Amino acid sequence: MKTSKKIFGFLIALLVVTLSVFSGEGKHAVAASNIKQTGAAAKTATISWSAPTKESYMSSFTVTGYQIGIGGSYEAAEKNAETGARTAGAGATSYTISGLGTGREYCVAVYYTYNYVSTSGYSYTGKRTLYALTTVRTSPAKVVGLDQAGGYTTASKSGLEFDWNNMKNVNGYQYVIYNGSKKVATNTTTSAAATFSGTDAGVTYKVVVRAYNTINGKKVYGPWSDPIYMVPQARVTGISINASKKTMKLSWEKVYGAKQYDIYISTTGRRTGYKKVATIKDANKLATNVKSVGGQKFDKQKTYYVYIKATKTIGGKNYSSKFVNCWYN
Repeated sequence: MKTSKKIFGFLIALLVVTLSVFSGEGKHAVAASNIKQTGAAAKTATISWSAPTKESYMSSFTVTGYQIGIGGSYEAAEKNAETGARTAGAGATSYTISGLGTGREYCVAVYYTYNYVSTSGYSYTGKRTLYALTTVRTSPAKVVGLDQAGGYTTASKSGLEFDWNNMKNVNGYQYVIYNGSKKVATNTTTSAAATFSGTDAGVTYKVVVRAYNTINGKKVYGPWSDPIYMVPQARVTGISINASKKTMKLSWEKVYGAKQYDIYISTTGRRTGYKKVATIKDANKLATNVKSVGGQKFDKQKTYYVYIKATKTIGGKNYSSKFVNCWYN
């Protein structure tokens, strides 16, 4: 009986020692994974990583493959990775995730499967460990909502202000300005708006915009937006009121290629109350006499605010200048 107790005590002690030794062997072999996104397209994203290395408690270590999962959260990505639906071979250090949406961001989980032999001589097969978590982005979608937002006109120069719909999951935007087929400027911005100064007065400029993401130090661009043609306002050069006839004489500068000019006048302020008082369809005519505004003759003692909209046909479509500036007597 005493011998049985001694044997039983020895077995308990051996079990405790064995568990203490094996407790270190349950850790996974995650070295610095260096996982990163290295490529993107409209429907795909490519990731790469460094191969795992063995830990100190291993005498040998063999990677048998990788399982990759994506989702809207890290938790969802891990669950999808565990299903083994997306796999890469033992020697893989990169993977292209397909079937994604354009202009989207995803969470990604990478598991690796492996076999190893511990330094104490025990063999383990079919082990699986979460290796790394990261996020990826596909290339951006097409920019929409591009429109003129403002600007200015002087005797010799004009300025352009334009904006577009802000987009999620992008790092910035690139815009290009053309005068005819000549590229005038190429710039980038992180906001969904831009201002460009120093364009020539009376000239119509074409603007296009695209979004980009910076992937592994390089810009990955989405498609170009539909172009807008920024027709400048006709700059008013003269306003005078004939006291006896109670009419207004207006003159303005030519907008190149304009087919007509629409004249608007307000009696209430710079920004409100405008009424269209005349349409000039002779593109070479740069002055006119206006007889009344809102059915009322002109009074030399009153202030009148004037702006002139120019309209131009490009590719069979009409484009008109936006209200930016007004002039007054």
